[in-house]
Amino acid sequence: MKACCPRFRLQTKMSFMGQRCTVTDLSHRISPKDPSFAGHQRVVMWDHLTHEETIKFGLTKAPYSYRVVAFTMCDHSGTHVVTGPGARSIDELPLAWVMAPGVWFDFSHKEPASYITKEDVEQALEKTGVEIQPQSVVLSHTGWYKKWGQCFEYMKDYPSLDRGATEYLNDLGAICIGQDAPSIDS
Repeated sequence: MKACCPRFRLQTKMSFMGQRCTVTDLSHRISPKDPSFAGHQRVVMWDHLTHEETIKFGLTKAPYSYRVVAFTMCDHSGTHVVTGPGARSIDELPLAWVMAPGVWFDFSHKEPASYITKEDVEQALEKTGVEIQPQSVVLSHTGWYKKWGQCFEYMKDYPSLDRGATEYLNDLGAICIGQDAPSIDS
């Protein structure tokens, strides 16, 4: 059988930590159009080397070539993980903290600039019938991702978790909380 590269998929079935599961890629593509918080560096990208330049400079011989895209960005750009002062950097975090069993709650009914409360989480648990397992990821769908291409609209007034909801999710076993907005808190 001839080897081939599988096509890209946002979801794939695989075995992880001895369990068959579906893995979903939630990351955003990095782009100069990405929204950023006020005062944070925006994403900047440029061609460091083009296909034509790699041939012209003798780095390759036609028909082979490559492209090098350089970029700078701040650590709060695009899809990212936030940790506290003195905490490990993302490259030192265990993969199991972000690639773990998870639950997904729909909070798209929440108004802009409102809070997702402990009571909202309790209602979502009751409605879905799911249980948050120890060492789980909890994701909140607010619908805010629809504003992704509207830089200034995306960065403000998103629904977020209040302290009570965050502490409650932690008490239930959540080790990672994420949502489709710039942050889980405002």
